[in-house]
Amino acid sequence: AVCGGARPPSHSMTIRPEAVYRAALRMVQRDVVVVDRLGSPIVSGELRAYRVDGGSWGLGPTRAPVWNPLRVQMIFDVSGERHAGLVTVESEKINGFMSHKLVGVDVLNDKDERVVVKGDEASLAETKEHLRSIISFKKVSKTFKAMK
Repeated sequence: AVCGGARPPSHSMTIRPEAVYRAALRMVQRDVVVVDRLGSPIVSGELRAYRVDGGSWGLGPTRAPVWNPLRVQMIFDVSGERHAGLVTVESEKINGFMSHKLVGVDVLNDKDERVVVKGDEASLAETKEHLRSIISFKKVSKTFKAMK
């Protein structure tokens, strides 16, 4: 009984990128506009990169201590019958529950369309650029290590 009581608090203090990925993929697969642009069925590819942060105390704008919730920023590729796409996700864990703040798809076609499933266009652009810079840095780092 004592061990069972310890599970919920530890579960609420962690965030699993795999769970965020599965939930975001389901949201993308069920969105009518995304299915219309990419074609059905929508399947995930091999690219997946994520960044986990938060879960600590920090100072707010008034210099008072504030809790920074656990956050996952993720990017992964999908493809459908007609086109491929790049999915950008930002999720937070607040009070033990997952909250998807942003889910968007960049359709890789001639028009370079962007479909916002959840959230807003400005947040999508900011998160996407941040994640792409991380991927570029890792690619350069890996190339540099291979040269040594």
